[in-house]
Amino acid sequence: MECAYEESLYSIMHRVGKTKHRKEELYFFLKDAFSVDDENHYEALTRVGREKKPQTCIEVFVDRAEDLIAKDPNGYSDPYCMLGVQLGGGDDVGASDFYSRTVKQVVTTKVHKATLDPIWQEKFTLDVEDVYSDLFHLEIWDEDAEKGNLVTSASKVIEVASVKGLGRFFKEMAESTKGSAAQDDFLGCVTIPLRDIPSGGMNKWLDLTSRFSKSSSVRGRIKLEVLIRCRERRGKPVTDEYDTVRSVRLYETVLTLFAEQQLQHAESSSTWSGFIPALAMTILDQIAVQKNVSPMQRAVSKWAVFCRINTASQLDFALLLGILQDLNSQWLHTTSHTPQQENSVQTSFEEFIEYCLRLLAKHREVWPQATAEGQTNMDYMLKFVVYQITS
Repeated sequence: MECAYEESLYSIMHRVGKTKHRKEELYFFLKDAFSVDDENHYEALTRVGREKKPQTCIEVFVDRAEDLIAKDPNGYSDPYCMLGVQLGGGDDVGASDFYSRTVKQVVTTKVHKATLDPIWQEKFTLDVEDVYSDLFHLEIWDEDAEKGNLVTSASKVIEVASVKGLGRFFKEMAESTKGSAAQDDFLGCVTIPLRDIPSGGMNKWLDLTSRFSKSSSVRGRIKLEVLIRCRERRGKPVTDEYDTVRSVRLYETVLTLFAEQQLQHAESSSTWSGFIPALAMTILDQIAVQKNVSPMQRAVSKWAVFCRINTASQLDFALLLGILQDLNSQWLHTTSHTPQQENSVQTSFEEFIEYCLRLLAKHREVWPQATAEGQTNMDYMLKFVVYQITS
């Protein structure tokens, strides 16, 4: 349990993405949940504070754009995206200022010919130095092979070893296009402070804006999915693989502790709503993001944890049915599942069906027919069994 406590402390200390709660609030809640006294808490906090900060990156999925400006005589454009991370942008998020600051890494999408609604669906990973001050920046350009397009120039960025060299390259490229004929090739941009990205990531449409002037002719929007995650944590590399056994075990350990803490304050286990406080969810979110626990696995873990709790303290079947429905929704919207997930779900389903059958065998004792509560619980259990078998 000490390991889980220090892992949680580290997750709070080095929060990734936008959160609603201050570190001090999260520390206090965690300390209370784990029943740690002041001396041991501050000793653990000191140990964790000496550890190396995590190395972070962002995963960007460039999905599509729509309603772009037509720049070519045929009434279309040949759009592509150029994207990177601006280091140390602070509070200044001006798009034009992007080029006067250091850029560590730049990548480009493929060019799509003759369209105003391109679909790229390309994924990139970009390194981050400071999740609190760095900016993500993306621009859409229209390829013009006759003039010499920027996608060819941008590809050379990968060959530049110096970070300062990258900054100069982008500044010169911006200055060479500003006010020239090549300016016509610009289709719009978006700039996102990394500190504004939620810990669970963002997946949304963003309106394109001008790079230099509000009066510039820009329209359309782009759909992006951006997720912040760790490359290195507590001095050790974080594998690109999601849902490792150790990560899942940590997540379920902390979730179990938070759930059981709330259950202790409930009038009875059968009337507990399953409520987990926002502070607890913030800590769990940080563990999931930093340890690569996927949304699919989180749904599996919640189901597994509540099933285990139910074996010791019978929970409300309406609550369990809701958790099962959430799991089923995640399962149907996930293209692949790990053998560990499939085995965990299958085992828990089999055990839970057996548990339900045992209750049915003594239903008069468990749910007296004379009580409305007993009848309701049995009805929900039957709905639960039917849903589990048919879904």
